[in-house]
Amino acid sequence: KSIKVRGRGHFTWKQPKKSYQLKFKDKTAFFDMAEDKKWIFLSNYVDKTMLRTAITQKLGHMSNLDWTPSSYFSEVFINGEHNGTYQISEKIEEDNHRVNVGNNGFLIEIDQLNRMTNDDVYVESYENLYNIKFPETNINSDLYNYFKNFILNFEKKLFSNEFKDPINGYRNLIDLESLVDWYLINEINKNGDKILKTGAFFSSVFI
Repeated sequence: KSIKVRGRGHFTWKQPKKSYQLKFKDKTAFFDMAEDKKWIFLSNYVDKTMLRTAITQKLGHMSNLDWTPSSYFSEVFINGEHNGTYQISEKIEEDNHRVNVGNNGFLIEIDQLNRMTNDDVYVESYENLYNIKFPETNINSDLYNYFKNFILNFEKKLFSNEFKDPINGYRNLIDLESLVDWYLINEINKNGDKILKTGAFFSSVFI
C-alpha cells in the first residue's frame, strides 16, 4: 500500500527512538480498531515503562469522556531492522468514528505560538492559544468569530470573582462532568503537558 511517513513530536523527535505518523492512501485497519488513513506510532522513549499513555487511554475508556483513542503495542521493523516496541494509536482528528463533533462542533488544540504555521488558524486568549483543527475556517469568518467570542467569554467568567455563580459563572458553558473526568485522568497520569497549573497547560491539549 502507498504510505506517507512523517516524524511526530517536538521534544520527543529529539530522542534516539522516533515517533511517526503514517498516512495510507486507502483506509487501513490495525488490530480491531476502525479503518482510517492516519495512524500514530508512539515510541514512548521517555517513558521507560511504556505504560503511561496506555493506562491513560484505559482510564479514558472507563470514564464519561465522549472519545478516547484506542491503541495496541507492536514490534516495528524499518527497512528490515527491528526498531523496537511501538504503541500504534488512533490519531486525534475529526471523524465519525474518532472525534465526532457533529454539525456545529469544533476540534481545538491548545498549542504554542512558535509552533504555528501559515496554514494554522488560531485564537489567542487571555491564557492560551487555541488552534482550530476543525472545521476549516479563516480568520474573521463567522465561525472564527463565534469560537473567539465563546472562548474569551468562557475565560472571563472562569477567572472572574463570580466564577462559582450558576448563572454568571463558567459552569453553564461547559460539560463539567467530562471536564472533571479529563482533569483527574491527567492528574493521575502526571501529564505535564495538560495539567491545569502555571506553565504546564502547554501543547497537544485537545478540547
